[in-house]
Amino acid sequence: MLRTVVMMIAVILAVTTTTTASASAQPRGDARERRDDVRDLQVSQALMAELDAAVARRNRAAVARIDQRVRAAMAAELAESRRELRDEERGRGGYGRGRPHQEQRELARERAALERGERLLNQYSVLQHRMDRRSLQARRDLLAELVRLSEVELRQARLERAAGRRPDYRVHR
Repeated sequence: MLRTVVMMIAVILAVTTTTTASASAQPRGDARERRDDVRDLQVSQALMAELDAAVARRNRAAVARIDQRVRAAMAAELAESRRELRDEERGRGGYGRGRPHQEQRELARERAALERGERLLNQYSVLQHRMDRRSLQARRDLLAELVRLSEVELRQARLERAAGRRPDYRVHR
């Protein structure tokens, strides 16, 4: 059970973590983040499969347990994202000097991801105790959105790693 809760927290990490963390990571941290992104995607897909199975079996108790795991993980990840955003805004996020426009774009992305995560949590919370067909489908749709966001995060991290390996041939004056 604890392992599942930890995995759920990882799912939400993909939803609210933006490119800021990946861009400022050291090579060793980058590998860890890459593994986390892959794990986040796998966990998101597993949760959706668990929800599908619970709905197919008409197991209300299993649906309720999945709901609790999703909400707890989302809340924990949102709290972590708020801390990371606060650190970034205070300038401890690893941004280099002389890049204020990029920094502002990254902070805007971070804020947007946090707001998106809060919206998803609110939408999921509204549906939590409902067991009608539409509510169950809406839950599945929200989990599908988590999967989609995990895939986007993984793709974005790959692009950033590729961009980070390319040499910068511009002339610096």
